[in-house]
Amino acid sequence: MVSTGNSARRKGLLLQLGSIVYVIACFGLLSCAAEASGALLDVPIQLLPAVQLDLSIDFSFHQDWFNPLQLRRRADTNTTTELLSDDVVLPSISETDVHHYYFTTPAGSSNDNDNETVYNVSITLSTCTQPSPTNSSANLTEVYASPGPPPLYLWVSNTTSNTLPGPPSTRTDVQEWNTTYLGFTNFTMINVTAGTSVYIGVSAPNLTSTTVYADWSGEWSYQLGVSTTSPLHAVQAGVNTFVQDTDSVAALISSNNLTSNTTNENRPPFGIFLNPSNNDFVLTSLANSYCAIAESVNPTLKSINDADVMVTTNTPGQIPQEFFYVKSLNASTPYNAYLTLANTGRPGGTVYQMQNLTTKTANTTCRIIYNLSFCDSVAYAVPGNDESYDTIANWYDAQAASLYQNFTHSLAQYPCNITDSARYSLSDNVTCDNCAAAYKTWLCSTLIPRCQSTDPFRMYPSRNASTSRNPSLVGWLPDNAEYYEVLPCKDLCYAVVQMCPVDLGFTCPTGGGLKDWYGADYEDTDRTNITCNAPWVTYKVNGADALWPRGGGETVMWVIGLVCVHLAFVWV
Repeated sequence: MVSTGNSARRKGLLLQLGSIVYVIACFGLLSCAAEASGALLDVPIQLLPAVQLDLSIDFSFHQDWFNPLQLRRRADTNTTTELLSDDVVLPSISETDVHHYYFTTPAGSSNDNDNETVYNVSITLSTCTQPSPTNSSANLTEVYASPGPPPLYLWVSNTTSNTLPGPPSTRTDVQEWNTTYLGFTNFTMINVTAGTSVYIGVSAPNLTSTTVYADWSGEWSYQLGVSTTSPLHAVQAGVNTFVQDTDSVAALISSNNLTSNTTNENRPPFGIFLNPSNNDFVLTSLANSYCAIAESVNPTLKSINDADVMVTTNTPGQIPQEFFYVKSLNASTPYNAYLTLANTGRPGGTVYQMQNLTTKTANTTCRIIYNLSFCDSVAYAVPGNDESYDTIANWYDAQAASLYQNFTHSLAQYPCNITDSARYSLSDNVTCDNCAAAYKTWLCSTLIPRCQSTDPFRMYPSRNASTSRNPSLVGWLPDNAEYYEVLPCKDLCYAVVQMCPVDLGFTCPTGGGLKDWYGADYEDTDRTNITCNAPWVTYKVNGADALWPRGGGETVMWVIGLVCVHLAFVWV
């Protein structure tokens, strides 16, 4: 009996320990999902004794590159330039040079005591251009790796005893400094008294043969901005750009959710930029710099001038998003995609996390279609011919709309708008409206196949016109056209069975038939790579062939939370 009691207590302790670990893991997953939903990094840090500085994006860990010998102060000229709020300067700077600036906060109003009026002063530094490698035949991958291109240095002081902040860092004057990381750094000085000055320095390192930057030569250009309202330059963390799909010559990219009143008339001033990954060393090394991306001159860069842009509510939850259909791309080519957002009424802007995509092969039959009138959730590549985009999109959409009309005639035979006791189901979710919605989703996802030009992971069946699930492709699709199909998710079929009257006779295949014509939601055990098609399944971030549920960070968090709750019941 004692042994049995001890065993039970041990099991109880193990159960409690497992529960604690489980809760921690769930919080960790939710935290990661929250980060993926996108938020400005904000790491406050107090640096100066008289004024608190807020380093909104803390790249101080890169200061281990610093060597006092690499920064040499040229003779101070005592020349300093005044900065104005909500404005930028765009100078060039040579190695070992130091540029000095000052900014004076506005005086308080006549009705206020100046000592009681304070401002938060945001200082941002973005590198627009930088030195180039001295050896033109060098391996650029290695050259742009550690330590990489030489950064610029930002220095700040709030004391009149040091009105010319700058190197060396061993100076006893009150000052703080930071290096640019991927072309950007910033300070935010908090509670600066009205009418007082902030002193700023920008310096460039030594590029002589005795330093780690001996393989680089040339000048830098930069934007330095100051504002008492909000930073003129910003870097947005998390995922804000989604690659819906590609074909051989185009890519369909969407933004994150916008405000509910956004339309094509008042859409945000986004910029989209695509550059071939194998020739993108400069931009990837300046990926946090707005001026390097949005204001650079690069002949290989595809921009919003090469894209069809629209705001659409054909999205999860009908929340507006901005779509970019970028054209004139090269087949079988990996690209880096950069999204920016220009400030309104003042210079500068925001840079979002870079994403990767790869266009499909040149001989593919896959063609992107989107913004369909009926199948409004279709935004991916489909088997197509040489006809125009509109012709292909309308051909598929008309078929689906016609079949759906026939279905609604059958559904209308059932009494939908009657008392609860007389309905075909007593469940609140099982209604005629939900039945029609489930059927439409299933119809569009099955009648309009999702097309891939390659199958590197051997997940998708090979198709042609005669083996396609859509018999109308015979005679419309070229005889020699082949593609790989991303099978529709089997849950789309199950949803119709669950939501619709059984007398409609709608059933899902079983056994081998189910496997041949429908895909499992997740192919891998960690449930990260979706291998079937459903509305708003898009390419997984930074992956060309994996798929990801397109619902925003909130949806990902909701799914993780639901899984955690389910497993909690199983545990208990």
